[in-house]
Amino acid sequence: MNVFKQLNAADTVTTPFVVNKAFSFSGSNNFTGSNIGIDTYVGTLPTQSVFNPESDATAGYISTQYNELVYSSIRQLYYSNYYNQSFGDNATTASIIPNDYYITSSDDPSQPLEDIGQFLNETGNLEFNINGGGRTTNYYNYLSNTLTASRTLNQHPAAGIGIISIPSNLYGEYIKPGSFKTTVNTGGFSFICTDDGNGNIFTNDNEGRKQAGNIIYEHGLIIYTLNRFTSGSGFSPTSLLPSLYVLKDDLKIEFSSSMTLYETQFNCRLRESEFNFTNNPSATSGSSGEPYHFITGSYFAPYITTVGLYNENYDLIAVGKLAQPLPKSNVVDTNIIINLDMY
Repeated sequence: MNVFKQLNAADTVTTPFVVNKAFSFSGSNNFTGSNIGIDTYVGTLPTQSVFNPESDATAGYISTQYNELVYSSIRQLYYSNYYNQSFGDNATTASIIPNDYYITSSDDPSQPLEDIGQFLNETGNLEFNINGGGRTTNYYNYLSNTLTASRTLNQHPAAGIGIISIPSNLYGEYIKPGSFKTTVNTGGFSFICTDDGNGNIFTNDNEGRKQAGNIIYEHGLIIYTLNRFTSGSGFSPTSLLPSLYVLKDDLKIEFSSSMTLYETQFNCRLRESEFNFTNNPSATSGSSGEPYHFITGSYFAPYITTVGLYNENYDLIAVGKLAQPLPKSNVVDTNIIINLDMY
């Protein structure tokens, strides 16, 4: 028979934890499945001031996109602070890093600030310049952490950039840092790219380990921006451009997804004085509701076999089965712990 008891907030504890799942896809023909949806794109530097869809090429297995628009979007979202320097462009004006900037009455930052009167113009208003060479981030570029990022966008129109786009139904909340790897076999060489866990993509060639691009973990985007795919004597550095790397038919992609689950622990506590008598209606008199005289002793003590969890609308949301019937103690409290994973 069933008995009910309300749980309080003190009876529940919720703990978040991250789970990962490894994926591996070999060959571009395996990217376009209905439950996969990995796409690759090419980005090329715009060569004219006005975009012309009739003259621009497109790429993409699932959703075709114009190459110039892809390049412009990637540049704006992830490289707008890195147009001129791989470690961040110099800010023209800023007050967020006072030690790196100088307030002067001219463009010469070496001129000292001697007297506030030197900044007063003819009308008595302050007039001065803010100069400096410190690096700051004027735009949000989805950096992986607070370390100084290294990002370089290929500015050569012929080279372009290559992009791998992984859908969120595969990577979850973000790609697990340090888990990404791509492999392409061409010309007798295997070009392997891996991420360093800090948002950078590296590859190995005959000259050692070099940065080849960046990975945006939370967006599932891998961006190849540099001509790093070289190996062996006589192998030209431009033989496999970033834009060609992602379009190879034998491209192999490996990564692990990340998803946060919430484990809620429910402590169902039965006091020693609670629920110590059977609720079976056949054990009581139909007229008076009193138990029959022969129902005494431990033979008719309740046994617990199942615990159900209900919401505020009395809807059953979870059921826990005990491995074997548990006798209800009338000497000490009985605690039944239920763990429920949710996301």
